[in-house]
Amino acid sequence: MLGDDLTGSNATGARFARAGLRTVSVTGLDRVGRADDADVVVLNLGTRHRSADRARSLVREALRAHPPVDLLVKRVDTTLRGNVGAEVDAVLDELGPGTKALVVPAFPDAGRTTVGGLHLVDGVPLAETPAARDPLTPVPFSRVATVLRQGTDRPIAEVFLDDVRSGVDAVAARLAETDAPLVVCDATSNAHLGTIAEAAALVRAEHGTRWVSVDSGPFAVRLGAALGIGPQAGELPPVLALVGSITGSTRDQVLELEQVLRARFVDVALDGLDARAIADRAAALLGPGRSVVGIRTHPPAPGAPVDPATAARIPRVLAEAAAQAGSPATVTPACVAG
Repeated sequence: MLGDDLTGSNATGARFARAGLRTVSVTGLDRVGRADDADVVVLNLGTRHRSADRARSLVREALRAHPPVDLLVKRVDTTLRGNVGAEVDAVLDELGPGTKALVVPAFPDAGRTTVGGLHLVDGVPLAETPAARDPLTPVPFSRVATVLRQGTDRPIAEVFLDDVRSGVDAVAARLAETDAPLVVCDATSNAHLGTIAEAAALVRAEHGTRWVSVDSGPFAVRLGAALGIGPQAGELPPVLALVGSITGSTRDQVLELEQVLRARFVDVALDGLDARAIADRAAALLGPGRSVVGIRTHPPAPGAPVDPATAARIPRVLAEAAAQAGSPATVTPACVAG
């Protein structure tokens, strides 16, 4: 998988890991070779804020440096920031004829849906959201095809919601009949993502089409499963995340987790390090439909000193709280940031 930023790359890698695939995330081409025994290698290229030409170059370099894989995933931002079209164009340049990009940016659990070719954030067209005013990579368009055309001249086809709702055969027919090397699909639910994945697998089996998944996370795992790559992820228990760091960058990553995966966190003040009380609050958040539940330490007021002994207690108290909040049967292995 090729990602354009660290947080998004790791979030998608975690989805493959939860699906039962041994997943390794690396930054830098020189480190990919260390993950030879992994089922999934997530390579963060850090291209979101690069120029389009530099992003193309890095994608091409990555693909030329390593042998072909069963499924290539080009992970994109949930609000399509960055060099989406240019990077997909570079992928298709390198992989050649017989390869098509299946562009499914919807992330229903995070409120990102695609309807009529328009990408929506909680029902609001992308161009009317804060993504359009991003200081580094603004996205002034709502139509996915228009965003892609900022970086590619290749033909783009669209599969709309009526076909997706009609089922696998209807989507497969639309995928098979188009000669366009990029195909954008509508989706408003996880069930729609599954329908598109099954249709793509059917077209591959019948016509030999090699698909590149261009998505923000959840679709690629479904496509991999439909293609027979690794076990199918069922209804999994939530991830329990422990966040002991109080740095600004960790705070930003947690905010992304809340926005993208709708994570819910128990905030723990440094004077409230009671493992049992913390565990009870976290356990109350665990339940069906919750993908990420976390425990995080609340930073002190700016400039306030932190007692070293208190700081040293944080990892131990969080670990005790995690052990008491849920057994391995009720939560997946914890992620720890410290």
